[in-house]
Amino acid sequence: MNGISANGSYSTPTGKLVNQAGTYEWVASFSGDANNNPASTKCGDEAVTIKNPQVSQITPTTTTCALFSGCTAATLSTIQYSTKNGVISQVDPGVFFYWVKVTSGTGPQTFTITQSNVGSPVANTSRIFLVGAGSNAFDSNCNSLGAAVSQDPSTGAVTVKFTGTGGTVFLGIKYSTSNVVGETVPSPSEDWTYTFATTGVTGSTSKIDLAPKTP
Repeated sequence: MNGISANGSYSTPTGKLVNQAGTYEWVASFSGDANNNPASTKCGDEAVTIKNPQVSQITPTTTTCALFSGCTAATLSTIQYSTKNGVISQVDPGVFFYWVKVTSGTGPQTFTITQSNVGSPVANTSRIFLVGAGSNAFDSNCNSLGAAVSQDPSTGAVTVKFTGTGGTVFLGIKYSTSNVVGETVPSPSEDWTYTFATTGVTGSTSKIDLAPKTP
């Protein structure tokens, strides 16, 4: 509570520390005095929304490190496929990025990004998405770290190696979707949900659907 003795701007003397995401609301009230009537704001007038920090995101291929690190990148949630004679004949878009924010030590660094998928309504697995050219690691200022990126073709796991200087690093892994072309579709409405995560990094899980193209 802060006493009001004259016209001017006032603030909460000790502030308010919040330690979790959510919407917080402040109400200001004045009981009045000999020269002024009582006044107060309503619940909702001073709403502030606190979001969890963004750790990972799946984005269109045009997304840059600067867009992801600045939290201004668009999220890509669905890859659409067309079929011909019961198999996938085309996918759109043809590529996408999985971005993740990690904390790097100094010297040689290695991070592993896993990939899995499951179908619905038929709970089978689809082919993995393969890493494309353009994957890299970037420092906190989005300068390239010249990462070596490789993929296990059987599991889809991606290994990223670079020399770290400590602090925040952004990994941008570019995937091609063309590997699923030619795959048999077990049901006309089959969807697959692909899940990507960086081992040991909390909050790094991001998902994207492979779904039939809508008319």
